[in-house]
Amino acid sequence: MKAQWNQYLTGQTSFIDEISVVNENVIWFTDENATAFSISTDGGTSWQNKDYPYEIISSRTSNGSNGNICGVNATSAFIVVSLGTNKGIFKTTDSGNNWIRQSTVFNSANSFPDMVYFWNENEGVAIGDGGTNPSFEIYTTSDGGNQWNQVSYNNLPVINNSSTINTSSYFKVLGNTFYFETNNGQIMKSTDKGVTWTLINTPLTSINYMSFDFKDINNGLLSDYNDTTKTALLYSTTNGGVTWSQIKTSTTENYSELRYIPSQNVYTNVCQGYYGNYGGRGLSYSTDNGLTWVNNTSFQNMTLGQISSTPSGKLFLGGFKYIYNSTSISGVNIYVTDAKITSLNSIDITYSANPDPISSQTLGNYQISYLKNKVSESLSIQSLALDASNKSIVHIQMQSNLPLDTITVNLGNIIGSNGFPLLNNEIVIYNTTKTIQVNTAGTLQSLMTADELANITDLNITGSIDARDFVTMRDNMPALAVIDVSGATIVDYNGTLGTAGTTSQDYPANTLPAYAFYNPSTFLGKTVLTLMNLPSSITSIGSQAFYYCTGLTSITIPSSITSIGDYAFMKCTKLTSITIPSSVTSIGVETFGFCTSLTSITIPSTIISMGTQAFYACMGPITVNANNPNYSSRDGVLFNKNQTTFRLHFQKWGVVQFHLR
Repeated sequence: MKAQWNQYLTGQTSFIDEISVVNENVIWFTDENATAFSISTDGGTSWQNKDYPYEIISSRTSNGSNGNICGVNATSAFIVVSLGTNKGIFKTTDSGNNWIRQSTVFNSANSFPDMVYFWNENEGVAIGDGGTNPSFEIYTTSDGGNQWNQVSYNNLPVINNSSTINTSSYFKVLGNTFYFETNNGQIMKSTDKGVTWTLINTPLTSINYMSFDFKDINNGLLSDYNDTTKTALLYSTTNGGVTWSQIKTSTTENYSELRYIPSQNVYTNVCQGYYGNYGGRGLSYSTDNGLTWVNNTSFQNMTLGQISSTPSGKLFLGGFKYIYNSTSISGVNIYVTDAKITSLNSIDITYSANPDPISSQTLGNYQISYLKNKVSESLSIQSLALDASNKSIVHIQMQSNLPLDTITVNLGNIIGSNGFPLLNNEIVIYNTTKTIQVNTAGTLQSLMTADELANITDLNITGSIDARDFVTMRDNMPALAVIDVSGATIVDYNGTLGTAGTTSQDYPANTLPAYAFYNPSTFLGKTVLTLMNLPSSITSIGSQAFYYCTGLTSITIPSSITSIGDYAFMKCTKLTSITIPSSVTSIGVETFGFCTSLTSITIPSTIISMGTQAFYACMGPITVNANNPNYSSRDGVLFNKNQTTFRLHFQKWGVVQFHLR
């Protein structure tokens, strides 16, 4: 069985994005808030958390200059402070109780310390920006930082106006070789622990979405991401970066934090998911030099910090407040496969395997909240229950309805049946379903927030509505796909704010307004609309009500309807079936014109009037009830009653079969 992942709560307050592994037992790390650090001297089993002193915190947090941490042994470490009055390299020799600034480095006004690294207790390098020609300020030490020697500009390639970033994600170490990225997409390289440097050119021109690592002196990977096209590119080299070959282009994956793990012979990628549609979040790995990648499902949808490993291959991965470790990159714990809101006041969590029945039904292991005025507000759970037939599903019943907002479900101490913990302990669900009572017709828009208008996908309306409310649904709710107004009453309206335009119009009661979901001023239908449930009280559907609603797949026409207006469903190209109730007596001109996915059409006996080309370009055959007094059908074609005249221009798409004479 693959080794699973263990998790430890560290005392840190944010994402652990700087991990420094000294040896099998000693690990130092800090998080992105950079107000505290943690040390383990027993291989990650236990952690000691300590605050940085004020002179470090005040500079690091106020300026957003969170440089890396580098452990040397169980009591000594270095950190970088990039800005402020206390910028520079600091060292501790007493396990972080005191930190002393290295006074001989980064003292000019232009200095910007970026990174520090030590190969052992004596030999180290410190790198920053601030020079003018070339741009980097670099120091080396061979006595543990007692004396620092600035690298001569003669030992640096001349690259003007270059810089790097103050995090260990932007440098990599391979034996005595040190690499770091520059803002113009190049890589600085030293093979003698920072004394002399050469420049590696890459296909990139920016540091923004760049990541790289080398598995040996010749073979390496390089990644980039195009934020405009949402496309990730992956390159490889077999000659130390002299040339690069593109090996992957992806719009579904990203390679934002590449790191090679020698003991496991894999490239890993920790995706932090910071940049919009940047390929999601989580951990993936490649065993074939980047050609294929496997997502570790234990960490799906998690925002992670950094990964590192001991010489023997024990892995340490930073999360939000947690550190995770394992002896195998492929280890998989129980994880959440699905989380969804199932009703106004319930949520279902589906696990990858049956969880421990006690921990999965303990109320304290589930914390549900949302942001109210930018403050997290807790929501109360009424009960938890495993599904009766599928024990991998937990039903969460809330004490009250869920707000239409981003719902956060924090899962803690959930154990799999094998005894290993659930790792992805924060699930985010956006509640896009809302039921709303409209007491005064025409006020729907005022009853919703801007976020609700922008994000609601499923809307159930009760109360009284008029043509103004259909304008809100049509023009001001871009994500609205499912509409249920079966519990509402459509009342009359006369004015300039209805669906037909700005001229004064009369919109009768119990009528779905003309242009309900087609905007005549923009010539656009509501293409995201897929499903509509109408009230049983309406008697007619206005002209062009669903014109150009190309996403509409289903609608039930109530048995109260007597007439369907001209072009009402024209160009509803995904509408696959329609049942015309026996209450309908008239259908307008091209009412179902270009409904090319209609596979069958049945006309009841009650229809006594149909406009020309009512089913123009429909694919399916027409069947007319034998008792209809005015119409009949033969071989799927519509005729008058005695079948002497084709009443409509009816054709299959692109091929005219019959013409009106």
